[in-house]
Amino acid sequence: MSYTEEDTGADEVSAEQKALARKWGKRLDKALKKQKDAGQEKKFKELRSYVRGDVGDDGEGGLVRTNIIHSNFSAILPQIYAKNPEIAVSPSEAAGKTEQWVPGFCKTLQSVLDRVFVKDAKLKKRAKSSIRGAMTTAVGWAKVSWQQDIRTDPLIFNRISDTQDNIQRIRHLIEEIEEGDDSRCELEAKQAELELQLSALQQQAEVNSVSGIVIDRVLTEDIFVIDETIYDFDQYDQAESIAHRVWMTDEQYEQTFGKDVPKTSTKYGQDKKESSGNSQEDEKTTLVAVFEVWNKTSNTVFTLCAGADEWARDPYVPNVLGKRFYPFFALAFNPVDGRVEPISDAQLLVELQDEYNTTRTNYAEHRKENLPVRVYRKSGDLTDRDISALANRSANQWVGLEGNPDQPIEKDIAILQNPAIDPNTYDVQPILRDAEMVLGAGDAAKGVVNKAKTATEAEIMAQGLQSRVAERQDVVEDWIAEMAQYAAELCLQELSPQQVQRIAGESAVWPQMNREQVFDLVNIEIRAGSAGRPNKAKEREQWAQMLPQIQQSVTQIMELRKSGQNDMAETMMKLMEETLRRF
Repeated sequence: MSYTEEDTGADEVSAEQKALARKWGKRLDKALKKQKDAGQEKKFKELRSYVRGDVGDDGEGGLVRTNIIHSNFSAILPQIYAKNPEIAVSPSEAAGKTEQWVPGFCKTLQSVLDRVFVKDAKLKKRAKSSIRGAMTTAVGWAKVSWQQDIRTDPLIFNRISDTQDNIQRIRHLIEEIEEGDDSRCELEAKQAELELQLSALQQQAEVNSVSGIVIDRVLTEDIFVIDETIYDFDQYDQAESIAHRVWMTDEQYEQTFGKDVPKTSTKYGQDKKESSGNSQEDEKTTLVAVFEVWNKTSNTVFTLCAGADEWARDPYVPNVLGKRFYPFFALAFNPVDGRVEPISDAQLLVELQDEYNTTRTNYAEHRKENLPVRVYRKSGDLTDRDISALANRSANQWVGLEGNPDQPIEKDIAILQNPAIDPNTYDVQPILRDAEMVLGAGDAAKGVVNKAKTATEAEIMAQGLQSRVAERQDVVEDWIAEMAQYAAELCLQELSPQQVQRIAGESAVWPQMNREQVFDLVNIEIRAGSAGRPNKAKEREQWAQMLPQIQQSVTQIMELRKSGQNDMAETMMKLMEETLRRF
């Protein structure tokens, strides 16, 4: 058999691609082994059990378990993120006063981000989930993508529903029915499902095609930073590669990639442990782990199954990409210098949780043991019938006793005195104070008072809590600002002026420039503290202090302008603006 030049080249490319797929398969196997050796998945499962309050439950009564980890998380989360942040887009120093369109563009971009990134992408829900993930497993991951075409988009979990999903499902059903490998009953079920999908498509119950920003919350154990040279958490965005693991059934794999699952791929059970795949039960519940590897060195995305030596999807360069390349954004509150893995809040509270539950359980057992113990003398004058009547008496019942009437009853019946309970032995206040010190969630945040405090003590603790919360707010706002910057870059590439006008109005300004040129002219930031819970009492107090000064300044400015002293009036305006900004 002779080969043409085209055939030979195709074979060489195919061989190279197989070799590259095997190379990345080995790198992923190494990353999985490293994760397994470190016991990460087991540790995360245990920490989540602590947050749920499941740890220590033996299925029987008698245990006293108060979930102080979850209560502290619930108290501090509203302090950190209570509402959607306010995105501010302002001209940079590079814009100067010559670019007249920049202020209009800043206003337009702010409106676009408020709609596409904050509201449509459900930022609040995804951000709160990531914050809970960061407190539980040390890192909360979010993935920001642009949804356009289901066949070429990155792997998106929270897809916006449109007809693409129906069309993809219809194609998959048609292929399965044409193959006809299933039983008659299964074929009839697939035929009925196909008819329903076609009916929904004909009625156009969904929007024809939707494009926009999608934010996915990714579990910590499903992100792999592949780079041996990284030694600090904040360097993750400089890593050579970041892999995202997505769990799929065989059917989901075939529907997504249009091909059968590779025979060499590793099979996992529903509990994410490797399964034999031999029994009928295993075949019904097995999953495959699909890895989407973002390689920064080649700006390429590789997609393959764990254990497979072939691509699930041909390697590709993303059409829509931000300046930072990676669509993954990590959030952590307790990074440690010189270590890639931060510390989770749950990990810091585990031992305190165990001590608290042990103390409370022992206290409950001691109280049971301290109940009054009644004893009687078997050789005394009271009969067994008397003892039974006393033991089974009802409330306010008169019990008649036999025996020697000349002997007092107390000679035959006694109550044993148990040792008194020392409350200091079971005092949990030190444990609660340690928990507050570790996490920074004080009494006021939880709506309870564990210990009475003076006004000065309460003020000092409130200031300490405010500084701890402010630091976490700052971390969250920086994290959201990075995602907003990335989302703005995607919008700039994909949204047309007509689409922008539908969002921001007819006066919208949308320049036809590349993202590097535009973002040299604007700054995207989150207004400080705008995501936290507002302090209404403090705001009213500040307003009461400022109102007389504002009224006085307004009067002075009007008088200065009447007298023609416009420069002085402008100076007074600037002073008032600065005063309001500082408050």
